[in-house]
Amino acid sequence: MSYPEKMRATRDLLRRRNHLMRKRAELFAHIQNTNTQYNLSDSFGCIAKPRNRNGIVEQFEHPAVQKSMAVNLEVVRTYDTILADLERTIIKLANYHDLVSYALSSRYTE
Repeated sequence: MSYPEKMRATRDLLRRRNHLMRKRAELFAHIQNTNTQYNLSDSFGCIAKPRNRNGIVEQFEHPAVQKSMAVNLEVVRTYDTILADLERTIIKLANYHDLVSYALSSRYTE
């Protein structure tokens, strides 16, 4: 088995992580777009950070819009949990595959 074949499963996990991150980003975009559509004066800021998500639902008057935003935020919280676990697994696998390259690359991402 060649080296790249050994890493196939890890690459599959990275692709899955990328897919989930894109879905999560779509939810953030929907929240921000809804904010714009309803002409709310306050920008939500960087809602990728959980601390900036407080009070978003209450900004909207209509119960259906509030429900839509609550559902988006609940799905984002679920994605956050799944992605955190997935990233821990990917880091362990990256350490296993090539510790030196991983160590060098993580120095530049901190």
